[in-house]
Amino acid sequence: MRKYILLLIIFTIIFTACDDGSNNQNLNNNVTLKIGDTGPGGGIIFFAEGNKYMETSGELGSTTWPAAMITTQNHRGGNYTDWRLPNRGELDLLYKNLHRNNLGSFHNSSYWTSDEASASNAWYLLFSNGAQYSGRKNLTSNTRAVRTFFGTGSGSNTGDSTLTINNQSFTDITEVIWQGISFANNRHEDIIQSGTIVKETVQPGAGYIFFKRSTSSIIARTNALVIIEQGEHINFTFTDNTLIVESNNPNNTGTLGTLQRTVVWFDDAEGEYLPYQQRTNTSYSTENPWQGAMSIRIGPNGILSFNLSLERNAMISFWHRAPFSAASIAPTLRINNDEIKKWEIGNEWSFFEDSISTGQTTIEFRTNSTVSTIQLFIDNLLIHYID
Repeated sequence: MRKYILLLIIFTIIFTACDDGSNNQNLNNNVTLKIGDTGPGGGIIFFAEGNKYMETSGELGSTTWPAAMITTQNHRGGNYTDWRLPNRGELDLLYKNLHRNNLGSFHNSSYWTSDEASASNAWYLLFSNGAQYSGRKNLTSNTRAVRTFFGTGSGSNTGDSTLTINNQSFTDITEVIWQGISFANNRHEDIIQSGTIVKETVQPGAGYIFFKRSTSSIIARTNALVIIEQGEHINFTFTDNTLIVESNNPNNTGTLGTLQRTVVWFDDAEGEYLPYQQRTNTSYSTENPWQGAMSIRIGPNGILSFNLSLERNAMISFWHRAPFSAASIAPTLRINNDEIKKWEIGNEWSFFEDSISTGQTTIEFRTNSTVSTIQLFIDNLLIHYID
């Protein structure tokens, strides 16, 4: 009897020492977890490879993006203090490894990521189909917290971890991000040119490399996860044969050199005008562009319109600002003569997104006034298929 009591005391001391709220993230060597198991923080394991694990909390409510950041950081499952809002790659893992396997009891709707699209927008993932979009931070989406922890096997090295991206494809890639870290040879243009190598110090983790090709605005990602453990130095080489996936349309996969895009129309104001049907008092402007060197400026009594024949349902999106507008003479966006948006005063760049149905479509931006101060600025005007 005394032996059983002594053993009970020993086990109590061990478990108390391992769960003192001080972020002890190591597992015992003999403990192996798999996806779907319960983690040390009381969450569900959604990534398990080598000695690296990731777990997610249960539902933390439907909140705005700023509230989601605070709620996840304040989560104390298992008395751990390293909970946080998942980034886009991690949320994609939650969707694929748990939700698609009927694990985790997720809602079939949107969940916030920690990645910002702009000062006013953040990325979210639709758990109905796995697509990622950006939306206003003051809207509400579901929230989950995640944390990363390691076992004590041979992979738990010490020291800095690094990721080197080597672009050996024939395509310049831009806006390259892994786990929130930006990779760019030219910081002004945020680009890794063909034949260029960029190296950054990173935190251990698992995620996809997100990027855009210089010839397309669509956000793509690597088909395979890039996994980096503590002290590892990983090299990832892009070639024309690298498998990639369109982030907002996971069914659209291919190689970096051959992936067929779903872009119908794109104008980033950095090149020649596309064949618009009407351009009245419209030009490229260097005045406070949203991204790059220029944006599209539609001046007083200006019109920018074009026609499309859409084979299937599509999405229109763009960044915009309309300084000095007034309600009675505000610029408008019309799709097939229906007023979709009417601008009020807004000198800060904001993001707009809406769906467009199949068929013949006319897109028209109009400023509706000869008042000299009335103008509308547009950037990264994009229409792409969503079906």
